Amino acid sequence: MPNKTMHRARGANAAVEDYLASCGEKGHPPDIVTMVAVAWLGGVAGNLPDYLDDPARGPSHRGWAHSLEAYGFLHGLYIKARKEGRTVEAAVLRAAMTHHEEDAQTPAGLPSLLEILFRRFFN
Repeated sequence: MPNKTMHRARGANAAVEDYLASCGEKGHPPDIVTMVAVAWLGGVAGNLPDYLDDPARGPSHRGWAHSLEAYGFLHGLYIKARKEGRTVEAAVLRAAMTHHEEDAQTPAGLPSLLEILFRRFFN
């Protein structure tokens, strides 16, 4: 089961990987200061859903920020940022997506918003 430290590490790694790939595609060398900033922001973004949904409710907490729709929204923003050449923004969005990708592999998975609302009001 992924925890805060794992989400932070995966987010930081994904952000740096995306930043380096973008620099390679653009044909310019990566900037070390930007790369460190991207790693730090990626670590924060890797835990974004837990900042928005209270994880104190237990390991199977799943609110709107842990939904399939939230992942799809982040993915759409990521694709747009990449197409428009916003390197740092795309890297941070990629990091935020890693939280959903890790949580999708747990028993609780990634529910849809409809499923979340149903559980809130009828359980």
